Amino acid sequence: MSELKYAFIAFAASDQLAGHLVRLENRDSVGAEDIRRTMQAVTDELLDALFLAPATHIGLSDRRMRWVRLAADTIGKGSSLLLKRGVGRLPAHKHASLAGQVLLLRQHLPATDGAGEQPHIAFPVRRSLYRHARQELDRIHAGQMDTAHEEMVLLLEEVTGLMLSMFFDEPKKMIKPGPILEKMADMTRATIDKATRKVIGNIVRDLDHEQLARGARYMDGLLHPVYA
Repeated sequence: MSELKYAFIAFAASDQLAGHLVRLENRDSVGAEDIRRTMQAVTDELLDALFLAPATHIGLSDRRMRWVRLAADTIGKGSSLLLKRGVGRLPAHKHASLAGQVLLLRQHLPATDGAGEQPHIAFPVRRSLYRHARQELDRIHAGQMDTAHEEMVLLLEEVTGLMLSMFFDEPKKMIKPGPILEKMADMTRATIDKATRKVIGNIVRDLDHEQLARGARYMDGLLHPVYA
């Protein structure tokens, strides 16, 4: 049996986002606006992959969809402001390093239609986390729903926390903002964490078994194991 080498939580990049990444990679001189525009595009598609797309796939009511959209909008606005002020003040000599860190998120993984590969925004996860996610999703697929809601809440909080940390916290270490910008970044990050936990907890705990099963099938598509 093949050994699990590593794993990603990943979503397919749109053609527009893939184009941003290619331009960022091929620019002889990367500017702050190039980086900000690319990171904003990643943010928009990350929010869609984590909130809007699964909510649509699950089939939430209009009222619950409004909760999800409000959470995504709150995170999006805070992220946009942080990127605009943070990246805009980044010294020119750090542009290439930050661009390189953004490009590390791009991985060529199997295409969603099964034909070849396509660019994904991919976040590496511990093998233990992948195995845990796989185990919990398989239990839901098998109809074992006794503790499925709480387990899914914990799993999604861990996964989204990991993805948001890699995308927001790691660049912050590189930018090394001043005290005012750092305080704003911390407040924005706290708002993002609060909105994420609230929408995950309120929505997942209220799903019926069929909706939870649909959510598990959606998450299947985000798991990308790589075997030796």
